[in-house]
Amino acid sequence: MDPTFPTFVQVLGRMHPLVLHLPIGLFVGLTVVELLTLAGLLVPSRRMIGVLAWLAALSALGSAGSGWLLGHEPGYGGETFERHETLGLIVGALALVAAGLHTLAKHGERLGALRAYRVALFLAAGLLVPTGHLGASLTHGEDFLFEPLREKPAPAPGASTVASTFEATIQPILAARCTSCHGESKHKGKLALHTREALEQGGDSGPALNRVQPHESELLRRITLPLEHDEHMPPTEKPQLSGDELAALEAWILAGAPFEGSIASVAHPADAGLAQAVAPTNSSVESVAPAEPEPARPASSALAALSAAYVHVEKVAPDSELLWVDFSGIAAQTDDARVTELVTPVAEFVAELTLARSRVGAGALELAGRLPALTRLDLRGTAIDDAALAKLGTHPELRELVLAQTKLTDAALETLVSLPKLQRVFLWKSGLSKDAFVKLRESRPELAVEAGDTADSAGTETETEIKLSSDAPLPGAAAPTDAATTPGAATSLVPINQKCPVSGAPVNPKYAVVYDGKVIGFCCPNCPKEFWSNPEACLAKLE
Repeated sequence: MDPTFPTFVQVLGRMHPLVLHLPIGLFVGLTVVELLTLAGLLVPSRRMIGVLAWLAALSALGSAGSGWLLGHEPGYGGETFERHETLGLIVGALALVAAGLHTLAKHGERLGALRAYRVALFLAAGLLVPTGHLGASLTHGEDFLFEPLREKPAPAPGASTVASTFEATIQPILAARCTSCHGESKHKGKLALHTREALEQGGDSGPALNRVQPHESELLRRITLPLEHDEHMPPTEKPQLSGDELAALEAWILAGAPFEGSIASVAHPADAGLAQAVAPTNSSVESVAPAEPEPARPASSALAALSAAYVHVEKVAPDSELLWVDFSGIAAQTDDARVTELVTPVAEFVAELTLARSRVGAGALELAGRLPALTRLDLRGTAIDDAALAKLGTHPELRELVLAQTKLTDAALETLVSLPKLQRVFLWKSGLSKDAFVKLRESRPELAVEAGDTADSAGTETETEIKLSSDAPLPGAAAPTDAATTPGAATSLVPINQKCPVSGAPVNPKYAVVYDGKVIGFCCPNCPKEFWSNPEACLAKLE
């Protein structure tokens, strides 16, 4: 919006889609009435027609004005927009002229004015067709109306049918999902995606593509954000990318976003996951693969799927692509099939896997045994047994294993001993016997076995006997036998007074304090507060 406009004007401009339908309906209705009148099939009330003509004129001016304001927001421009804006203003002007001419032609007294009114009305109604078509093109893309009728041109005989990945796959996806807002006639955020040149140029957020670090491309970031994120593209109210479309775009971008040549396995980015080499379609096409290969990175679509399933994922270190994947948030709904579905696309990057309290079994353990970078596996509180644990085999990298609160037996020792790099295992309440712990420590002296059975696992400090700050009995209880020998102590916990020294009401023995060796009674719990503010004055009332 133009910075010289007040803020509320932006709201008026955005009312354009709301108000533009009113004048369209009125113009169509008035045109039908006049055609029926000319055919002798209708004798309308000119007074009512006049009211409708002015309503059509005012609503047309409101629509044109709001559209003009909306056009000053960023993202609008181009030849289609300019034509739509010009025709809209002409329709508004014709509507105003038509309403004025009808007013001159009251009751048919001035036939020339009535004829002129009809001419202006028919012109305005006729111009609604191209105006509306151009508006639809702005919103839904160029040639929105007639595109389904157009035949796809057949390739010329003898011509090569091999198209680049960009032409065959990427450009149609962008045309279907993106160019209605980022095309020739409408470029929100000053971004257009309808041509190669526009893609290269980028928008307000910078370049759409990053060929040096493809995984940081702005276009890839936007399409892989969670659906509820404010910057997710396409917007939530627009049709979303399908899984295949998202995978194709991701693979193309990670391959360096080439406009020439074809990309191997573009439909399976989860398998490729990384930048792919570009196979040129002919010898004149130069390779667009980077001079040095990018480090391996998990596919963004796979990470997005984990996040969408409420699985916690984070890097194990800022400078590493290895991941900690934690299913704790959905443990109750997590079984072998769910783990396999979500973890397989990022299998080579999982270094830590938490399946605590989930419903996994042999299937998840078999998958874990195939995770090449896995160093820590948390299976606490699961129902795995010895056979399921054996699916880990002789995992070459596993260093820490949490098996607390499981249902294993001493037969699990064979698997634990066979893990060559295991450094620490947690076996508290795992079902293994103390003899098994001894055998495991003897077989693997370097292995830290945390089972709660050693001296260093006992509590380092215990709470001493509780001692009260005073041994005086509660009010109403019998006095201790040695109370009389304790200086300043009350010899009896029976109040010495029968009336409250604050209010004068009868004493309730439940509310008493000890002051200077005397038990003073009160009528309620509030009076002792008054007593302590001035004890001497209260005691004077008792004398």
